[in-house]
Amino acid sequence: MTKSTAGPRRRSANLQAGKAKQAAVAALVMAPGVAGVGAAGGGLGAREYLRVSSDKSGVARSPEEQHDENAEEASRVGFVLGKPYRDDNRSASRYKQREREDFERLIADLEADTFGAQVLMLWESSRGSREVGEWVYLIDLCESRGVLIHVTTHHRTYDPANGRDRRSLIEDATDSEYDAWKISQRSLRAIAADARAGKPHGRVPFGYRRQYDGLTRKFVAQEPDPNEAPIVAKLFARLEARHSLREIAAEFDREGYRTRSGKPWTSEHLRALALNRVYIGERVYDPGRKGGLPNKETVQYLPGQWDALVSRDQFFAVQEILADKTRSTTRPGRGIHLVSMIGRCGKCGGCIAVRFKNERAEYTCHKRGCVRIGKAEVDVLAERAIKGFVKRKDVYSKFAQRSGNGKALKAVRDEIADIRAEHRDLADKLGRGEISPMLAAGAEPGILARLLAAEGREKELTTPAEMAGILDPGQDVDQWWEDAPMSTRRLVARYLLVPEWLGYLAVLPAPSPGPRCEPEDRVKFLTDWDPDSIPAPPKRQQRPTASQKAAAAEKTPTKPRTSRKAQ
Repeated sequence: MTKSTAGPRRRSANLQAGKAKQAAVAALVMAPGVAGVGAAGGGLGAREYLRVSSDKSGVARSPEEQHDENAEEASRVGFVLGKPYRDDNRSASRYKQREREDFERLIADLEADTFGAQVLMLWESSRGSREVGEWVYLIDLCESRGVLIHVTTHHRTYDPANGRDRRSLIEDATDSEYDAWKISQRSLRAIAADARAGKPHGRVPFGYRRQYDGLTRKFVAQEPDPNEAPIVAKLFARLEARHSLREIAAEFDREGYRTRSGKPWTSEHLRALALNRVYIGERVYDPGRKGGLPNKETVQYLPGQWDALVSRDQFFAVQEILADKTRSTTRPGRGIHLVSMIGRCGKCGGCIAVRFKNERAEYTCHKRGCVRIGKAEVDVLAERAIKGFVKRKDVYSKFAQRSGNGKALKAVRDEIADIRAEHRDLADKLGRGEISPMLAAGAEPGILARLLAAEGREKELTTPAEMAGILDPGQDVDQWWEDAPMSTRRLVARYLLVPEWLGYLAVLPAPSPGPRCEPEDRVKFLTDWDPDSIPAPPKRQQRPTASQKAAAAEKTPTKPRTSRKAQ
């Protein structure tokens, strides 16, 4: 047998074997009373495939109910049920988002000829599949393995090798696939209508609760949860004050805050909350998305029917903070010292870092060890300079303000409200049939483009300055510094210890020889100094090794020695 004809001949042999097996099975089940192949007390082995999609209506049959009806049917026709295949909360249409594990196992068993029964039993044909291609493949496998298909709701056993039976099964698959498409279209239209109406979608977000009608179970309202909403507000306040997500998670853990599943908050959980626009009363509608982040080209942000938990100013300020590329959260050796890698060496211009000598923390030159000074003394001087500088009226106002031009901000928000009203009016006219779908499709992109541009201007006006919002107006600076975590203190130090503000914190070398000088004499705040312009000192010449000395000696010509007698 040549290689080119081996595959077709093998498949033909399998098909012939399946037909022979089916003929033997059919001989056992020939009995009157049941349409199709028939079913009498032949004691054929049967295995069920049970499946139900996620059912919120309570109308669909559960796998248990399907099994009970299958068992009654099997007893009537004389089948002996074996171990079933079962998939709970799994769709069988092409719109499914999760695979059917036991259906894949059923296919694998048929392919390997380890199915172990003569009949595949289904409560109804759509339980097998709502995809024509997948259903035809299952029929082909059953035909090649000599397995019959019994549908309980039809009270009929089908022979996949029989042309009429095969046509009936494929027609069922076509009808099921069409029904799945109609259900999908109805769902998409309902979701789009709910989005335009500002109704919530999906799970209830943390911080809110929903009210439903006691009789109809229809949505009534989404309102702030009195226990969870304050946690969301505290999260945004901490982030705006430049607390890190890790520090906020630790604080929430100390205060006993837990997720709805009873677990401690993590940085990932808190970040997901902080990015959710539901907290400014907006509904995110992205019809083309299937998981993951919204598509920037198709996503729409629509006004919701619920109250916001945070202001738009605060929300977009937090978005800027979280999107800042310089905000590293994975740097090894998290910053726990005030001016480590911020202060400079007064000799070479490199950064200073903390080292411990005899259990005493010292700031030393990170590059070459040019300078060394006690850490506690430097931190006291740095804190005194920073707090004194922030207390100045002109500086304090910059730290305590929330940026944004009030009149311009109000104007752009009014424009956004008008554009959204225009978009809703377009949808209403389309729904009432006053305009054609073609006209609506041509007008909508322009409206959405104007809305996106207006939202961009709003974001620019509400984006805070680098340090805006760290202080609350009227807050005591000393108490604020005392309560601030080290990450916030380091952030302030990094912003202020530059020539435009306080100046570089430079640690000068100690005089040598000479008496010991005070830290105030060595720690200077330099505004007209460029540490990067200091030339690097010349590299030290390394001492030659023994082998290098020997090699050099061989290359150096030596004068012949003359004895004293010869002289």
